This record gives sequence, C-alpha cells and structure tokens, in this order.
Amino acid sequence: MRQGPSAGADIGAVDGAVVAPLIGEVPAGMLAAAIAAGAGPVLADVRGFVRRAAPGEAVRLEPAALDFSGAAAVKAGRGELECASAGAGGGLDGMLAVQRAGAERVLHADGARVSMLSGDRLYEVDGPAGGAGDTTGAGDILAAAFLCTLVREGDDLWALCFGAGAAQAALESGQAGIGKVPARAKVESNASYFYNTVKFRGV
Repeated sequence: MRQGPSAGADIGAVDGAVVAPLIGEVPAGMLAAAIAAGAGPVLADVRGFVRRAAPGEAVRLEPAALDFSGAAAVKAGRGELECASAGAGGGLDGMLAVQRAGAERVLHADGARVSMLSGDRLYEVDGPAGGAGDTTGAGDILAAAFLCTLVREGDDLWALCFGAGAAQAALESGQAGIGKVPARAKVESNASYFYNTVKFRGV
C-alpha cells in the first residue's frame, strides 16, 4: 500500500483490507486512509500500533490513542487491548472502549479463547488449552479468515467461528511459518464445532 495521493485508489481496488503493522511501519493515517477509501470492510490489528522498541531493547507495549472510526473490526491480543483501550484495561471493559473509539466489531484473542463484541453482544469460543507450540502467525491467520468470511458471508458469528477455526487449525498443524496455513476442510470442521459451542450474552 503506497502513501500519498494515489493511496486511496490502490486501496479502493480491494474487497476488504487487513491493516496489520508489525511495529510502527504503518502510520495511523494509513489506517484512516484505508477506511476512507470505502471499498470494503477494514480490519485493524492493533499490534503494530502499540509496540515500541529501541536499539538493544526488547519490544514493549505502550498505550496509544487510536481512532477506529469506520473500522469493520479491530483485533487485539493479550496486553494489546489494554494499550488500545484508552486506559480501560483488558477484557470486556477494554473491548467496549475500543468499540466506543469507532470499531464496529472487536476481536480479542487471549490464549485459547477468542471473543468478539458486536453491537451489544459478546460472543466467546474456546479452543483446547495448552500444547499449542509455535503460535507465530496464528493471529494473522485468524484476522484474514475472519475478514474474508465477513466479506463473503456477511455473518458476524460465522466469521468469528471461521477465524477461530482457522487459527486453531494452524496451531494444530505443528508447523512453522507459512506451513501453518491450514487446509479449508480442517478450518470448516473447527468452525462448525465452534458454531455449535459458542457462548454469548448481552452487554
């Protein structure tokens, strides 16, 4: 995605977009540009917006004032939600704060549990605990599968189950890197399981 006057045209050619910087390489203004292009839903992964690092230091998380107005979904992992929620903390309070900042849906991945706040409902699915091995990339797989399903089906709950099912299949593969990208049949099997076991409540 290029910055500058032509950025909107580039973004506008897609059905949806995942904006998922690793650590500060995408300015917040590019998130706003992707949303403003209006071609399709935009999912923002807060990871790279709240990570900080200095030479010789470990990566750390720091609070950031983020405007999610118009974002179809925002995804945050453990620790990231607290930094993106304007001091509201983690869990439901943090998700509500991110929703108030403009996100239509909020995804929170915390260990084996994936939660989604959509409107006034909180949905939760639980995968098997422990023994996951290398988790690198599982959150990206969750985000991509969620957004693709949302674009194709327009169903929040099925998108949650498909995203969580894809992440679970990736972890179950025992592979590293792109070898972790799961087969569709396994994703659908996991998604069907989650769909039948999802918990939800009003908030």
